Amino acid sequence: MVFIIICLILIILALGTLIFFLIRRNNYYKLALGNMAGFVIMQRMFELMASAIPASKKIEELNNIILEVFNSKSSTISIFDGMEYHIKATNVEEVFRESIKNLAEEQNFKANAQKNISKYLVSAGGRLLGYKSAVERSIRSAMFSPIYYNGMYLGFWLLEDNAENAYDSISKEELAKLKDHIGVFIENVLSQESIEGAYNTDKQTGFYNNLYLYSNVRQRTTTESNSVLTLMQLANLGEINTTYGREVGNRLLERAANLIKDIFSNEHIFIRYSGSKFCIVSLGMGAESLHSTVERFISNVKMEEEIARGEKVSLNINVVMHNIQQQSNIDRELAKMSNYLDGMTDTNTIKII
Repeated sequence: MVFIIICLILIILALGTLIFFLIRRNNYYKLALGNMAGFVIMQRMFELMASAIPASKKIEELNNIILEVFNSKSSTISIFDGMEYHIKATNVEEVFRESIKNLAEEQNFKANAQKNISKYLVSAGGRLLGYKSAVERSIRSAMFSPIYYNGMYLGFWLLEDNAENAYDSISKEELAKLKDHIGVFIENVLSQESIEGAYNTDKQTGFYNNLYLYSNVRQRTTTESNSVLTLMQLANLGEINTTYGREVGNRLLERAANLIKDIFSNEHIFIRYSGSKFCIVSLGMGAESLHSTVERFISNVKMEEEIARGEKVSLNINVVMHNIQQQSNIDRELAKMSNYLDGMTDTNTIKII
């Protein structure tokens, strides 16, 4: 009997030693996996930084890399411009993005954002985390990391998952390195974005120019099965410049551009096609669905008046709309539309061709 008890004790001790060894080995592999994930992200991040793709796509691509490497349910990069936050990349559903983008202002994370310290929140016992939208999305693990560059706060990066302890494998050391490198990446990309904006933007209207149209928009139309091009001409702008002076014409042109921004939503792409022509590119839409919006624009722009030489001066607008397909040659289609506009005799009219 004593022999059996001794054997059982030895077996229990052996099992305990084995379990202890397996736990230590498992923790080692989890830590190694986390360190390797951080290394892979940093390597691919700097390859991405040196790539020739537009700055606006680089942050999105970094977010995709993070999702892939960490196998996370969601990842969000929200940038602070000094006044407000802007989500630059996320795979969170649209309905929850407004609450996510300002997460650094919540009590759970505010001190961490100010002190540049990451925060790991984990629920237990099947409970959910309590910050905005976490309950609706069944979030049980969240890793919040402020993004800084040279002591300047740029925003934050947020990892979320439905599983408990989802980010246990990420060591503090590796997370600190990763967030520092993300800060360098974000600063670099934001600088590139500023340069691209100056290079691709018409200074008078804030619209994109033809360089952006043919280098970026053309590529984007190939990702949609159908889109619509809307080409507008300020038909009497030249006459106004000649008769009343360029200052009067410029003020009316700028008012027309501002009306386009107000009446059309941000999902449209606005182009200064030429001195007196604006182009609106609407991805995944049709001309018929936009017709009433264009009519509203024409009606409103006619009410924008300047008084010059005792007379009321306003713009006349001609509009041509054209549906295009994925395989359409946008250069050729716009050239046809421009020629059609130049030949129009009626004013303040819309033609779908």
